[in-house]
Amino acid sequence: MKLRLIGIISLLVLIPIGCNASNCPELYPNSQPITVANTIELCNTFYVSLYDKQKQKVILVSEHLKHDGVGDAIRDNEFHSDPRIGLKPNPSQYSNTGYDKGHMAPAGDAANAKEMHETFLMTNMTPQVPSLNRESWRALEERVRKIFSETKSDMYVITIAVYADNKVMNGIPVPTAYWKVVMANSLAKYYYAINTSNSKVMENAPVPLSSLLPK
Repeated sequence: MKLRLIGIISLLVLIPIGCNASNCPELYPNSQPITVANTIELCNTFYVSLYDKQKQKVILVSEHLKHDGVGDAIRDNEFHSDPRIGLKPNPSQYSNTGYDKGHMAPAGDAANAKEMHETFLMTNMTPQVPSLNRESWRALEERVRKIFSETKSDMYVITIAVYADNKVMNGIPVPTAYWKVVMANSLAKYYYAINTSNSKVMENAPVPLSSLLPK
């Protein structure tokens, strides 16, 4: 799984993969930290966010799901700034913009109140088109949890925001698309969706590499 994962991520997002020092290596597949230029590592209980503080954008989130209550937590909807970053990004930046605060690590993956609260950190959010966030991407998140419920192994889920243009919403870059890579039982599947109205999720579907080049 290690070599296949490295190949998939390298192809999809063109980022360096390495064994750099990490405060939470267990949250990455095979405990191998992923490095992305110009980001800081924000470790949480079950997921880690690689965040570009200067540009106020999350690039990648890696989750380590274990069979100890995933999905059991009650949703709290308490969006809040990340004290490790400062006052921005904050929920008010999304007000009246037409975008949802879209989770990278889903709230539905939380196993307890602490984990739930962490999923509502603004460093886990990107501006997401409402129809994508509430329909096909939500259905994908539910599908991933179903896959997890059917496996006896731990699962790693990597969600990647693609920024292929310079669109910005109140200082926060707007992703053009998303990848989700799911790894369990030595197998990997990847999913892709464009951040537009009524977008559909594609499974293992190729896209032009030009759309994945980092900005």
